[in-house]
Amino acid sequence: MANPAPDKQDMILAFAYEAAKQIVRSDGRTKPAELAALSARFPRRLLEDRGLFLDGEPTTRFHEAYAAAAIELKTLLSVEEKLDIARVLFDVCSADETIDRDEIDLVVQTMQIIGTSKADLADFLRRRMAAR
Repeated sequence: MANPAPDKQDMILAFAYEAAKQIVRSDGRTKPAELAALSARFPRRLLEDRGLFLDGEPTTRFHEAYAAAAIELKTLLSVEEKLDIARVLFDVCSADETIDRDEIDLVVQTMQIIGTSKADLADFLRRRMAAR
């Protein structure tokens, strides 16, 4: 029996995980605090239970969910749900107490892929930076 197509939650997890992983690697250094934030936000057990990972590696389902996410999440998610993803990404990039310009650029680019408006992103970033 074939596996069902990835659902909305699978797409969100795959998309956000992949973006967060890119953020962790963006400055060429893998910092323990960022890795810890990545693991806390995307527990291996959750990814494995959803069939997105097996033995610590992404599965075909993960890749299918990630590919579908860039197309489907633009219309499936509300503005608030999109900003929830931005919050996760921002938490990962600020885990080491430093937010690099490259990390912010990746958050912005990632959020634009799923259709988050520049105005919503600017407002979100303004609020998050003010809260620091």
